[in-house]
Amino acid sequence: MARNSSKSLRRHERRVAQEAMKRRGEQEAVHGAVPMWTLQGKRAGIYSFLAAHGGESAVCIKTKPSRRLFLLLLEQTKVREISISPGLWKTVPAKVRAALENVGVKVDVAGKRAGRPVKYAKEAREMALGMVWEGRTANEIARIFGLPQTALYWWKRQAGLVKKRRKKNRERIKP
Repeated sequence: MARNSSKSLRRHERRVAQEAMKRRGEQEAVHGAVPMWTLQGKRAGIYSFLAAHGGESAVCIKTKPSRRLFLLLLEQTKVREISISPGLWKTVPAKVRAALENVGVKVDVAGKRAGRPVKYAKEAREMALGMVWEGRTANEIARIFGLPQTALYWWKRQAGLVKKRRKKNRERIKP
């Protein structure tokens, strides 16, 4: 019985250590010569991390930021550079964006695009749309590039190359 309790104690200690590492914000990337700390997890953990690490100059935010988070970043730290994904940056209010700009904080909006990765290269798409302009059929283009016709039709629709369908005038026949 003591053996099982020591295993569970070790598991518990490992879990606590992992959570503490998350809260501390592992030094994830080096942006130029400036070490960048990652803020992720629950907001309470992020706030306590900010209180303990006031001297940081660069931060990577991976959790949906709140106004309070930005306020703490400006008041309690020396942050001059923030890295954030495009999806999270969209959630930041315009007033907060303006305030960051006025204070002189550089915001680097970069990272992976949300959603499913693109299967075909941008160049292939442009070449296929060029062939559409030349007058080639969708079947020909699909065979050349080895892609489904539905993808080609989707690209045409996005580029505005598809004619709008006319609605048929269907008059009801009165008995």
